[in-house]
Amino acid sequence: MDYFPIFMNLRNRPVLIVGGGDVATRKAEGLSHTGACLTVIAPAISDAITGIPDINALRRPATETDINDSLALVILATDCPELQERLALRCRALRVPVNRCDAPEDSDFVTGSLIDRPPVLAAVTSSGSPTISRLVRRRLETALEPALLDLGRLLNDIRPSVKKCMADPVRREAFFRTWGTEEAVTKIREQGADAVREEMQRCLF
Repeated sequence: MDYFPIFMNLRNRPVLIVGGGDVATRKAEGLSHTGACLTVIAPAISDAITGIPDINALRRPATETDINDSLALVILATDCPELQERLALRCRALRVPVNRCDAPEDSDFVTGSLIDRPPVLAAVTSSGSPTISRLVRRRLETALEPALLDLGRLLNDIRPSVKKCMADPVRREAFFRTWGTEEAVTKIREQGADAVREEMQRCLF
């Protein structure tokens, strides 16, 4: 396994993207949904980036001094390998996780091909083959039928009530095991999410 999969909580944490083109735009658009404090630095920055609410867009060349140890992570998405190398070395010196979009093999992390179908978030990577990652992502997306996503939302919604009504963690685990099944998906498909929500709530008492 080349990478250890992990999902980071970036809410209110500073994240830096260096670059303002198409790749940087895709990264910024994805990160904009995480609640991160996002800064983009590049001489030219796309309108799509500057249109992201609350983004800090700085139209100037980036330097090593832009990298500091308060950053949660850095994404390097410029078309200048020399700059990418210098900034990556600076990140390593400060132990700031860095992704070089031009050299995944020289990155601390990669983002992969994302599946964002709330409440499901998944990422697929295939060790440097983005074409395969995209193919696997499309196959997974077809498996996420509406009834399955509805079940995920129901379980998320009812979680606080389960914690309140079931002090015993064994009972809580049994509840979610009972409802996290293909049978529950079939019930939603046949009866609708509202009917299944009512049945879940009855099981709490």
